[in-house]
Amino acid sequence: MSSKRSFAVWKRSGKLEEVITAYERGVALQRHCDAKLHEAQMRVERIVLGRNGTVATEPISFE
Repeated sequence: MSSKRSFAVWKRSGKLEEVITAYERGVALQRHCDAKLHEAQMRVERIVLGRNGTVATEPISFE
């Protein structure tokens, strides 16, 4: 079956719209997950020991 013909069959069956919708959903999920990961990374801190022996925390850079 030629590429044009298979595309036409796929388009008529309505599956093209389903694939586009699934792709758009995937993009939205990726953006959501990226935002959640960034939020979590901003909350993570490293425990450090100061020169005078005091314990403190400082942000960790994931960049």
